[in-house]
Amino acid sequence: NQFYDFVDTFAHFSASDHQDISLKNDNIQSALTFIAQLENESHFIEKRLDAITPTLSKLQGDSDTFHSSYASRHETIISRREKVEQELKIRTEEVVNMENEVKSIQTLRTELEPKIKSYQKAVQNLSENDINTIRITAIAPPRSLQLLLEIFCLFLDLRPSYENGGQKLLMDPHFVKTITSKVTHMTITSDLLSQVMPYFKQLELNPTSLENSAPALRVLYDWIHAVCQINQIKIQFAEQNVLLDQKKKDLEEFKESMEIELASIEQVEQSLESENKALEQSAAAREPREKEFKQINARKKIIDHLFIKI
Repeated sequence: NQFYDFVDTFAHFSASDHQDISLKNDNIQSALTFIAQLENESHFIEKRLDAITPTLSKLQGDSDTFHSSYASRHETIISRREKVEQELKIRTEEVVNMENEVKSIQTLRTELEPKIKSYQKAVQNLSENDINTIRITAIAPPRSLQLLLEIFCLFLDLRPSYENGGQKLLMDPHFVKTITSKVTHMTITSDLLSQVMPYFKQLELNPTSLENSAPALRVLYDWIHAVCQINQIKIQFAEQNVLLDQKKKDLEEFKESMEIELASIEQVEQSLESENKALEQSAAAREPREKEFKQINARKKIIDHLFIKI
C-alpha cells in the first residue's frame, strides 16, 4: 500500500510539474514571440524613420530658405518703394518751392516797376537849382557823392572815377537830360550790372548821407538803385525760370520712370505672393508627415525603453 501511495503521489506531482513546465514554456514562447514582434516593429520603425527624416529635413530646409529669401526680398521691395515715393515727394516739393520763389520774384518785379517810373519822373523834374546845390558840394565832395557819380559813369561808358569822369559829368549843363537818356532799365547788360551792384554794398554809399548833402542826391540814388534792382530781379527771374523748367522736366521724367519701376515692383510682389501660397500648400502637405514622424518616434522610444528593461 505504501508503494502505491508513493506512486500515486509521484504521479500527482509529476503531472503538476509537467503542467507548470508546459505553462512556463508557453509563457516563454509568448515572450519570445512578443520580443520578435517588437524587433520586427523596431526594424520597421527605423526604416520608416529613415525614409521620412530626409524628406522632412528637405521640406524644412526649403521652407527656411524660402522664408529667409521671401523676407529679404519683401523688405527690399518695401524699402525701394518707400525710397521712390520719398524721392517723388522731395522732387515735388522742390518744384513747388521754386514755383513760389519765382512768383515771389515776379511780385517784387511788379511792385518795383511803378516805383521806377515815379523815381525817373522825380529825376526829370529836378531843377537847375537842385543840380547847382549838388555842384556846390563837388568842391569837397563826400565819398557818397563820388560813388554815386562813378555809377553813372559806368552807365555812360565813362571811366568810373570821380576825378576823371564823375566831376565832368556833374558839371555838364545838360546833366539830367544826359543821364535820363542813357540810363534805362531796359538796356542794362549783365556785365554792366555786375560792375554796378557792388557799389550799393559799400557803407559810404547810403541814401541818408546823400540826402544830408543835397536832397536831389537822394532822388538820383533812389532812381538808379531801383533801376539796378529791377534788372537784377529780371536776371534772377530768368535764371530761376530756366531752373524751374528743368526741374519740372526732371520731375515728369522721374514720374514716368517711377511708374515703370512701381509696375515692376508690383509684378515682383505678385510673384512673391504666389511663392508664399505655394509654401503654405507645402507646409500643409508637410503636416501629416510631421505628425506621422512624431507618432512613430514616440513608439520607437517606447520600444527602446522595453528592450532596456528586457
